[in-house]
Amino acid sequence: MYITENRVKSHKDLLPQTSLYFDGFSAAVVDIETTGLSAARDAVFLIGVLTRDEKGLKVTQFLAASKEEEPAVLAAFFDFIKSFELILSYNGTAFDIPFINKRAKRHKIKDRIDPCRSVDYLRIFRTSYLTKILPDLKLKTVEKLAGVDREDTISGKDCIAMFKAFSEQGDRLAGKKVLLHNFEDLSCFPALDKLIAKIDLHEALLKIGFPVRSRTQGIFFAEEIHAGGGTLRVRGSLPDCPMDLAYYGEDFTLTAGSLEDRFELETSVPEGAVPREIIQTVREILGEL
Repeated sequence: MYITENRVKSHKDLLPQTSLYFDGFSAAVVDIETTGLSAARDAVFLIGVLTRDEKGLKVTQFLAASKEEEPAVLAAFFDFIKSFELILSYNGTAFDIPFINKRAKRHKIKDRIDPCRSVDYLRIFRTSYLTKILPDLKLKTVEKLAGVDREDTISGKDCIAMFKAFSEQGDRLAGKKVLLHNFEDLSCFPALDKLIAKIDLHEALLKIGFPVRSRTQGIFFAEEIHAGGGTLRVRGSLPDCPMDLAYYGEDFTLTAGSLEDRFELETSVPEGAVPREIIQTVREILGEL
């Protein structure tokens, strides 16, 4: 297995426009390359992670020398990612995260990425004006709108053949092309902030859900949010719930079940409350628990 680290020439942060909701969370962007689309039969051969430290942004990549090194790649990745609370991605909720988790389970690796930690920019963009002005929401299409110029010219599908040439024939140039493709998928991420800035993020998160850090109960993920008739009802996940919980505040009730890792919250909200007000109410209640 090969582990590489490269700096990103950008002074931007990972969460500028979304900092209203995620400020204080430690976050990392994750992107994977696989030998196919089926987690049942295909393997993860490269995992890249974009993070920020005191020197700026950097990409750390875990590349298998062969498909047989998939367990080593997964183990190294989990060890690296364990200190980060949020996983940012582009289509990671539907693809990268479940793929990683299924491959880890196959190799009897106990670590998992909890979907409650996922902030998926593709899901945000699907709720926005971009669906009306772009032919599709593929990453390269969105990057072009954001003004990103890529050096790499291959596709995710091309990466499969490149990895085969690298792992079976020792083609180092093919390996470098795969690393560059993954690196640029990650390093472009801060540029997407230009598009996030033009989206009603409050409305988007109301539709797709969002994480909230509690003072004592870990991270809640609010995902079913309904307001009407002066009542706000929220359902979601609480993966760190150690036991059945019940809170009865002056103006809210919350119950959580440890077996299903789910919670339900009911409170009052002004009739006609806008998305920002609704989300703020949810964050204030869950954050104080």
